[in-house]
Amino acid sequence: MAQSAPAIDADSEDFYEATRFAQAGRWVDARDHCERVLNRNPNRLDVYGYLLHVIGRSDGPKAALDCYLNRCARLEPVPQEAEASLGGAWGNAAWQALRTGDPAHLQLADDLSERAMRAQPDLPAIVATRGAVMMATSRRDEGYPLITGAVRKIPDPVDRSEFCRFLATDAKANGDLAMSVEFDALADHLLKTA
Repeated sequence: MAQSAPAIDADSEDFYEATRFAQAGRWVDARDHCERVLNRNPNRLDVYGYLLHVIGRSDGPKAALDCYLNRCARLEPVPQEAEASLGGAWGNAAWQALRTGDPAHLQLADDLSERAMRAQPDLPAIVATRGAVMMATSRRDEGYPLITGAVRKIPDPVDRSEFCRFLATDAKANGDLAMSVEFDALADHLLKTA
């Protein structure tokens, strides 16, 4: 007699669908599936990071940052053993705060990226975010090696291209036009492969 596959709970199914839609570039659908999970279970801390990521893509950095401030931040403080689950949210919120281009968000980005690094120090996107935030807050010498070392390890070409654009803007602001052109070309190439 054949055994049936174990039942998959609704949260797992919706989160799987969110990742599938994101891989297809269907950011609004991915966002909606994350929202379904969190509407049923707002304590699924691990889903908030992904939600902020897809909102950043579907609705822009300000909307993602607003989501963090209005939803995720209300869950804090979390017990130390739960910090790893919120590390992705902190890292994504820090990156989105930086992407807004609003200097008023730099301190928040700095605080969140530091917390994300403590929670998930081996995640390349978090390391790159921390490096970018350090560069944006006048610690370029410390941040540049972090972002350039981590960006190569980020599997998503769209995410890698965003960090390359950040590096291109930084290089241009520091008078290195040749390096700016190289980072922009790499970002364009990565987007073509996405």
